[in-house]
Amino acid sequence: IITAGGEGGMVTTNDEALAHRIVSLRFHGEDHKRGIQDRVGHSWRMTEIQAICGIRQVRRLEEIVDRRMRIAATYDRAFAGLSSVRPLRVPEGDRNAYYKYPLTLAPPLDRVAVQARLDQEFDVRTGTSYYPPCHLQPAYRERFGYREGDYPAAEDALSRTLALPIHCDLTDDEIRRVIDGVRAVCTSV
Repeated sequence: IITAGGEGGMVTTNDEALAHRIVSLRFHGEDHKRGIQDRVGHSWRMTEIQAICGIRQVRRLEEIVDRRMRIAATYDRAFAGLSSVRPLRVPEGDRNAYYKYPLTLAPPLDRVAVQARLDQEFDVRTGTSYYPPCHLQPAYRERFGYREGDYPAAEDALSRTLALPIHCDLTDDEIRRVIDGVRAVCTSV
């Protein structure tokens, strides 16, 4: 949920063996001697500018997570009485960084139609929670022979789930527009 000025990310750990493995993987798989690749690795090093951005974001991590949790709580309260949608339930005492805010639509709502109306009528852009499911992605179909119907629960859940906007810079007006749009579109069935 934080950025380091581009693609990629960072890993933090207090496990020395894991840290060593991660460093190896990010630098071509080199473990003990420069130029010798002990495992298959990658070139996942970041620039100094990206590192500076990443350090700044890590320092703001609590603020960022807290803001996302407050937005999610606002959405949760707004949608609590709607029988046509179901927000993600987070166990009491858990924290969720809300990389996405998934909202599951009850039948007969159609995710694609709801997304189109939210976009066209309310200027609310939504996403999905990884649709189509992994097993229906071309690479997995080709390599493992998966077909539609192999994982019906995943297919059903993801076909009915959309991801609402959630980021630290959402204004109160934008949050209200998302809520108003969802309430209007999802209660007009």
